[in-house]
Amino acid sequence: MLKICFTYDADIFSKFQKDDEGLYFNVRLETEIQRRKDYSESRSKNRKSKKHMSNICESYVEHMENENENINETNKKKVVKEKVFIPPTLDDVKAYCKSRNSSVDPQRFFEYFTTGNWKDSEGKPVKNWKQKLITWESHGQKNQPKPFVYNDSYKEGTSL
Repeated sequence: MLKICFTYDADIFSKFQKDDEGLYFNVRLETEIQRRKDYSESRSKNRKSKKHMSNICESYVEHMENENENINETNKKKVVKEKVFIPPTLDDVKAYCKSRNSSVDPQRFFEYFTTGNWKDSEGKPVKNWKQKLITWESHGQKNQPKPFVYNDSYKEGTSL
């Protein structure tokens, strides 16, 4: 094994065992080889027992599904690279709000998510800040502080 690996790697060596002759082998690989042989034999015996099979090939292919291939295909589908979120600048938020003629205060939106390390109210990382801004728009005044409206009848020291 050292001739192949050149160095001792515990992870690699842990996957192999030595037989009585000092040769290395992989237990799982040996098991899979035996399983495949047994399966092929059972298919062969099955074909021989049926006297009137019109198309042996179709029957054989139908039953030759390999469980490991299916598992590998499933694993390949799961490995999907996710896009890395890059937080916008305040200018980006302002420009987007302006392009949408949005009622959202860009400064407040930016500070809210920047302070929260760009995580939403449930603690999940923000994936699309533009979608979050649209959500803020749909919530209307719930997320926005009420703007101060200066009333002419307001006088200092008097209550409304």
